[in-house]
Order: sequence, then structure tokens, then C-alpha cells
Amino acid sequence: MTQAPRALLCLPIAAAALLTACGGADEGSSGSQGQAAAAAPTADSGPTATTSKSKLSTVATGLQVPWGIAFLPGKNGDALVNERTTGRIIRIARPGGKKSVVLKIPGVDVNAGEGGLLGLAVSPTYAKDKLLYAYFTSRSDNRIVRFKLGGRPKVILSGLKRGQIHNGGRIAFGPDGKLYATVGETGNTALAQDRSSQNGKILRMNANGSVPADNPFKGSRVWTYGHRNPQGLAWDSKGRLWSSEFGQNTFDEVNLIQKGHNYGWPIVEGRGSTQGGKFTNPKLIFRTSEGLAERRRHHRQQALRRGPRRPGPVPQHAQGHDGHEARQAPRRQVRPATHGDQGARRLTLDRHVEP
Repeated sequence: MTQAPRALLCLPIAAAALLTACGGADEGSSGSQGQAAAAAPTADSGPTATTSKSKLSTVATGLQVPWGIAFLPGKNGDALVNERTTGRIIRIARPGGKKSVVLKIPGVDVNAGEGGLLGLAVSPTYAKDKLLYAYFTSRSDNRIVRFKLGGRPKVILSGLKRGQIHNGGRIAFGPDGKLYATVGETGNTALAQDRSSQNGKILRMNANGSVPADNPFKGSRVWTYGHRNPQGLAWDSKGRLWSSEFGQNTFDEVNLIQKGHNYGWPIVEGRGSTQGGKFTNPKLIFRTSEGLAERRRHHRQQALRRGPRRPGPVPQHAQGHDGHEARQAPRRQVRPATHGDQGARRLTLDRHVEP
């Protein structure tokens, strides 16, 4: 559904969002819909594959579906973690990992399928304004609020359509000081190509939610469109914006986000015809089936570690929220995931993603 070579967005615990890579794809202006790319990435097409050794450690337990992470500025850089299904924001001290609930966001629908309390971001001028930002699902919509720790949230953007699936929800400030937000199409595919709708888009806005004068479409927060369910945002060392996106039945994507571009959904999934430059292909695609197979293997391994009992079926969260979305479960991305022995929930790095 967008341009073709490859990169993988990650959200680590000990640092900000990372960009790594795992394979390559040729970029071109033609090709059949959903065609797999075979060529390795070139130096100018995107991040190249790297290998590194890292030591994983548990820094906090007892968390309920941690979804967003942000780090406070300062010497220690304490982590703020939000729980999707409780509406709580938890501060995790560094060093030591001591937890404290600093705020429960009012109005979060904690029974909203894939929705709930989603993205979290720290103001780039936090030292002066002490502001934090959150994206969440209310009973009527998806919205973005800003607040001070312990203070009352103020809505800066509301009216984004909500759904049981495809709420998007990642927010992040870019090097330009603007706030970016990924917004899913909530299962209504037509919204992705409708520029009058803010769903199925990546939005760019001022810190107060207003529309920047240099956005591509006058009077609109829409930065790019033609998205299904984008959920990752990160900038590389060159200041380029990348986004990871869940595909439907065939390919997941990592896209190089460019002002005003159309990333093709629902006409194209993965790499396909750009229709003469109308659509932008992904820089990375990989088969959605890879994630589900790895998830099943992961659960079998976890069951074996817990003792000599027969592994059960893949949990409901790994089967998707509806029949035709069974593959919506874990992809080969990295972001805070919940797992652990005997029901303990740990904040850690994992190759799998819960929707």
C-alpha cells in the first residue's frame, strides 16, 4: 500500500523509538497488487539491515496491557507508560523501576475492542510547559488531549471516528515541533481515500490542535492518506518520518511518510501499481502470516516453560476481534507487550504485537 524497500519501527524500553530493518524490496511505479519484493534495500532506499546484541531485563511488572511509552526529560528520564484497558498512566522511575500511578484519564472507554488509552507523547517544550499528550477512545469518538501530571486533560482534537478495530492511536512530536497522529479507518475502508475525513490518515497539527499553515491540504490536518491502520511513528537521523502499518490478508508495511502522499489503501495492499504515481509503495513489506505463525510458536514455548500441561489454543487476542480479522494479531514489530509466567504482566521488548 505504499513505496517498496524496508525498515522496521520499534518502541524500546530503554530508549526512544528505533528504526531497524529486515530485508528489502524493489521500488517501482508498476507491478501487480500485493506483489512481494525481492531485492535488498539500497543505501538510499531506507535503513539497512543490522544485527546487534542487547540484554533484555524486566523493569516493571503488574501492568495491564501497556500500549504507549514516553520518556520525561531530565537526568534520569523516567518512563511514562499508559495502560490501554484501564486508562491509567504509570510513572516508572529510573533507576530502580519504582511504579506510581500519576493519572487516570477520565472518559476512556476501557471496553473499546482495539481502542482505549493509546498513544502518549511529551511536549518538546516540557521543561517550560510541563505538558503531556494522549490519544484515546471515548464512548463517542477517538480524541487527543493534553494535560499536566495531576491536572485535568483538555481536548485539543475530537471527532475522530472510533471502532472496535483500526483506531490507530500513535502520537509523536516531530523535529519540526508539530504533533503527528496515526488514525485508522475503523474498518470503513472508504474513509482512507476520503480527504474530507481524518480517519485512515496520518495527521499533523500544532501543539494546540490547530492546522499548520504549511500542511499539504489547506485547512486540513491531513498529512498523508490512504492508510488502513498505521500504528508506529519514528524519525531517522536524516529527519525522515517512517510509519508501520497493519495490512489485511497479505502484507504489513513500513512506509516512508512524505507530505501529501497517498499510500493506496484500500486499492493496494503491500506493493502494487502506483497508477502512474498516484500511490506510494512501502519501503518494507512482509507477509502477515509470519506474525501469526511466530505467535503460535511463542505461546507453545511459554506453555512448556510453565510446566507439563498441554498447550491450549492461541489466545483470543492472537486470533483477532472478528472472524475475517484473525490475522490482525501479532506482527513482527516491537513495542511494549504483555506476557509472563503465571499471568504476571511484564513491560519488556518482544517481537510480537498485541492489537
